[in-house]
Order: sequence, then C-alpha cells, then structure tokens
Amino acid sequence: MNWLFPLSKGSGPLPPLNSLQQQRQRQIESLKAAHSSLSEIQKDVEYRIPFTVKNATISVNILLPPQFPQEKPVVSVYPPVGHHLVDSNNGTMVTSPLITNVSPSQLDMMLFRSTSTL
Repeated sequence: MNWLFPLSKGSGPLPPLNSLQQQRQRQIESLKAAHSSLSEIQKDVEYRIPFTVKNATISVNILLPPQFPQEKPVVSVYPPVGHHLVDSNNGTMVTSPLITNVSPSQLDMMLFRSTSTL
C-alpha cells in the first residue's frame, strides 16, 4: 500500500514552536476559553464572537496579523455600532489609549470589557 500513500520528506514530527508562536497559541487558547461562542473563521488567523444586544446580533471580528502578538490584532464590529471605541463607518475599533497601550496578554480582557459596554 505504500505506493498509494508514499512517505514524503515532510512526514516526520513537526518542529517545535518558537517563542512568538507559543505566545500566539496561548492567546488563541485564552480567547477560546473566555468566549464559548467563538467561531474560528480561519485557523490561527480570524475569529468571530457573536453576541446579542437588544434583540440584535452583533459580531466582534478579530483578525490576527502574521506577527501577532508583536503586532496588534485588527478588531472590528459588525454591523458597525455607535460606540466611542468603534468607527461607525466601518466598525473597526478606533485608536485610543485603551487599544493602543494594550499588551497582547491583555487582549481577551480588552475584548470582554469592550463588548460588555456595547
């Protein structure tokens, strides 16, 4: 049967994660643990958290750049809402001290606080 499923050079064990990759995975796991309704749109890249406010479903979309957690995630809300942290034209979280100064380890707490005030 080896002719049907030949072994390739890449069939060995995966290389260990570097420090940045480990931090990224910890943040993703923390986000998953904190939000049971989290949907993974694209593995390790894009996530969505739906919630209901006054009978309307709102989604917080989280896009992780390739260098996350060194680069900040892009967080947006759909549909755009009237909130001082949200650009009402496109739903993107606007720059503010809360977002600009947040460390990657505080991401899930920032999201929890921001969504709870919408």
